[in-house]
Amino acid sequence: MFRVSLFLLYYYIKNKDEFIKNISITFCFIIIICLLFSTPTVFVLGGIAISILFNLKTPKNILNYIWGNKYKIIALLAFSLFYYYFYLKKSTSVSEMQNYWNNTFVPTEMDKIIPWLRSHLIPTLGSILNLFNRRNINSYIFISLFLFGMFLLFKQKKDIFICIVTTTLITLFVSALKMYPISSRLLVFWYPLTFIPMATAIVFLLRKVIRKKVLISLCLILITAFTVNANYKILKRGIERQEVVNLISIINTNNNNDTKIILYNSSIAAYDYYQFLNRKDTEYEIFYRDKDIVEQMDSIILSSKNDGKNKIFFLFSHYWKYVFDEVEQYLQQNNYDVIKVYDTGAVLLIIDLE
Repeated sequence: MFRVSLFLLYYYIKNKDEFIKNISITFCFIIIICLLFSTPTVFVLGGIAISILFNLKTPKNILNYIWGNKYKIIALLAFSLFYYYFYLKKSTSVSEMQNYWNNTFVPTEMDKIIPWLRSHLIPTLGSILNLFNRRNINSYIFISLFLFGMFLLFKQKKDIFICIVTTTLITLFVSALKMYPISSRLLVFWYPLTFIPMATAIVFLLRKVIRKKVLISLCLILITAFTVNANYKILKRGIERQEVVNLISIINTNNNNDTKIILYNSSIAAYDYYQFLNRKDTEYEIFYRDKDIVEQMDSIILSSKNDGKNKIFFLFSHYWKYVFDEVEQYLQQNNYDVIKVYDTGAVLLIIDLE
């Protein structure tokens, strides 16, 4: 997604003056190939198309442009319809996929839009660009460069500004039609849309703010230093596989009316995914890493006993070890019988309440 989006934007910006005059056969083939490699290509192409129409300025020029490129446009539309009917329509109409991604689609009800922005879109953008992490100095640098760059594009390169904005709006519109989920891994094609404004801001500052070159250099050094440091920590820590399939199978085999399932909050995505594949719909409660551990454990134990449960399945995965020690200490201090089942990067606690 990232490479295709970056290539299309680069190719368009580099050949923009030629595209305003004529659509090349080469670009038509590039579009078709890119669509086969990455579905979100169509969102970027929509932004590029609207940007081209903006450059044509008048309705007369637009009509002449369309008429002059009619055969190429017809060929692209024919391929797009073929691509939609034989691939996209089938993949987006699967009820299981619709249910799985349901919370990631842009809501169409007005009263749900603001809560969705707060609970889903902003955290998703934060996970992509790390813009909302107050503890990371990169956040302030990135968001400042991005906003300043968008302002510069609006003032100096409105066509590029329109391309970026309309690509984003098209993505949100298609998501509202429940055809594309707004999820961090599926929005990787947005990265180039943020790089262009940032690069525009940096180039402007280097050219215009001559006396501030030291400050700009310092910002670039900070960005590089923090990025290298973060990557070094990841490499030093190592990447551990998180195997939960066998542990979930144990839960499914032994789950009944007398048991309760508790998931460490980092385990939710993996658990939901494999239960989706297993066609299982099991209720569970969430154990949060950023809340008081003792209070949560007291609440879990008390509610389980009040509900008549005699056993708890407690699944930990995805960077859980610093929380697990305190949970284990709590269970030992309260003399609960616990069976621990380990797998790669994960553990299942079976807590006996009888």
